[in-house]
Amino acid sequence: MALLSRTRLVLITLLPFFLTSCGDGDDISPRLESLVIVGASGTMFPVFDSEIRHYGVRCDSSDVLQITAEAAGQWQEIYADDRLRARGSLGFEVVNPAEDQDIVVTVSRGGRAERYTLHCIPNDVPAIEVLVSTADASDGLLFVTPRFVESGDQKTYLMIMDNNGVPRFQRKIDGRAADFKLQPNGLYTYALGLGRNQFGINDSAIVVLDEAFDEVDRLTTVGLTQTDNHDFIFTQEGTGIFISYNSTVRDMSAFGLSVEEVVGDSVIQEIDENRNVVFEWSSWDHIDVSDCQQTGYPRFPGDYGHLNAISITEDGDLIGSFRGCAQVLRIDRPSGAVDWYLGGSKSDYLITGDPFGEFCGQHTAWQLENGNVLMFDNGNFCLGDRETLYGQFSRAVEYTPDPETGQAMFVRDYSLDGLYQAFTRSQGSVQPLANGNWLIGWGNGPDMSVTEVNRTGEKVFEMRLAVGSDIAVSYRAFKSEISELQ
Repeated sequence: MALLSRTRLVLITLLPFFLTSCGDGDDISPRLESLVIVGASGTMFPVFDSEIRHYGVRCDSSDVLQITAEAAGQWQEIYADDRLRARGSLGFEVVNPAEDQDIVVTVSRGGRAERYTLHCIPNDVPAIEVLVSTADASDGLLFVTPRFVESGDQKTYLMIMDNNGVPRFQRKIDGRAADFKLQPNGLYTYALGLGRNQFGINDSAIVVLDEAFDEVDRLTTVGLTQTDNHDFIFTQEGTGIFISYNSTVRDMSAFGLSVEEVVGDSVIQEIDENRNVVFEWSSWDHIDVSDCQQTGYPRFPGDYGHLNAISITEDGDLIGSFRGCAQVLRIDRPSGAVDWYLGGSKSDYLITGDPFGEFCGQHTAWQLENGNVLMFDNGNFCLGDRETLYGQFSRAVEYTPDPETGQAMFVRDYSLDGLYQAFTRSQGSVQPLANGNWLIGWGNGPDMSVTEVNRTGEKVFEMRLAVGSDIAVSYRAFKSEISELQ
């Protein structure tokens, strides 16, 4: 019995296999005709298709996996781990697989080769159910951070998945993690919760991973009381942009509070590679705090603005989403001047054509290349009467701000299943994709995790992540237009 070299302490042994005879002269391009796995803790998914190169299967360290690969042509060679070799068909065993082991089967002919990868998935990864996956779904890999409770302690998985729901990467984090994404500089980042600071606000560090997912740095704000977990951006210039809820004590008697009240300003801070602050902006200097009080946001004044997203425009300015004030701002960088307000009593634009009149309690906001504004509209903490008239529901919504008329004209929206009923009380996201689709993460809300819709509002992808009967909450969902990890 031949012994296959192994990584991650996996033992693979050859089973008897059939070597076909010579002389058929087939000219079929290299590909597998079938790939079968027996003895795993779960069923291989998706169903085998010779054009699909990645598959997932639940593996346990006590499993003995029996794998059989059949080539489409009898003269095609099949390799496992680049060493076991046969023509036409190959059978082998994987004994005691590691929970995150990748098992690679390669088929080749005439100097051409194709790789098929079986990705072992730990049994405690939330259940993955792809409900819709069409050819119109955007290419790329999906980033999510589902959370769950294990033995009374909170855990989070960092996950990168393809459109078949196959995890290409997963890592379990002790505690609370969020905002896992690929940055423009090729590094990965996520926010790791550190517990509450002296003002009772959740504090975090930004963990930086290299292409091999090894930690290379941890970043925090400079001279502020908190580093927030909602967003972090590496810029093309090599700087890093943070969000912070920076606490200070102020006289808030004008708002019916004490003369020594802990107030949390939403701060945007940009630092260079040497940890020098190159830009800093505070909501206290630019937002009417009374708007944030009137929305009824419960964290007033300790976190009155609740800045929960920043994005960079085509010309380098910032778009900020202030959930606690039901406002989106465009901020000039580096002067810090507010170019425009959307929402609130000082709005530069009157929303027109929106059947529900307003957005509120929103997450993630972008200004698109055409100037339109896109956001995930949670639909709570409204300044107007939307909640009274229509109840609470969440949607992605797009507006066209026209500086000449002072109007923000409704373009389109999408609620789950088009029903305007499903409600995401917190978290959630929308991301504009290159093909015009929207990727929507439903956060802590309805019985769904991620939906991708096209320009006409048709579902082209949908996935549910669950622990038992409950949704495994992922604060956001991102898609990066890459097909393979390094």
